[in-house]
Amino acid sequence: MVNKISGVTKRVILQLYQNGHPDKATLVGFRDSTSITDYKARVTWPILFKLLDEDMLSQSGKPTDAEVAIFSAVHFYAQHQQGQQTLVSADSWDNDNAALTLFKALALMRQSEKDQVRLDRRVATLLGMTNITGTINALARIIAIVKGQNRSIKIDYPALAADLYRYQLSFEQARRVAVRWGQDYYGRISEELTVKG
Repeated sequence: MVNKISGVTKRVILQLYQNGHPDKATLVGFRDSTSITDYKARVTWPILFKLLDEDMLSQSGKPTDAEVAIFSAVHFYAQHQQGQQTLVSADSWDNDNAALTLFKALALMRQSEKDQVRLDRRVATLLGMTNITGTINALARIIAIVKGQNRSIKIDYPALAADLYRYQLSFEQARRVAVRWGQDYYGRISEELTVKG
């Protein structure tokens, strides 16, 4: 399921971007809605529900873990994409596109002394959370910092969606995701990443 989450998220983002001719109305719907159940989110449903696999869709109206993860990652992408001509989402495993996971991008930003204290405080708060709603809200504030510092950096939003899906599976899975995020953020920055950044 995790690979499906990444794949669907990528398809939604590419559908919104439309090769540099973005679907502005739907992007605004994703950007202005904090959850799939928000009133403004209804404009996102035609694309979102068409691209989600049947086993990802809610049968009761209560969003599934997959719907929450994918919607949230696309919401963050829409925030970051605002005002940008080039696509700000790409696969971090593909060395040709210079994309990073969110927390590796934050680690690069952390190298600046003026940003380190502010970023450390935000990330520490996020890594200490245990519920998805608080985590999503904290990530939205972090994405705003990323956009303000380096608008053109490419983030692997499909990978973030997969992480958010895992995060909801259990307390243990949430802590594993947090540990991996912490490793990306506090770990050594390789020379390769410094060149990318």
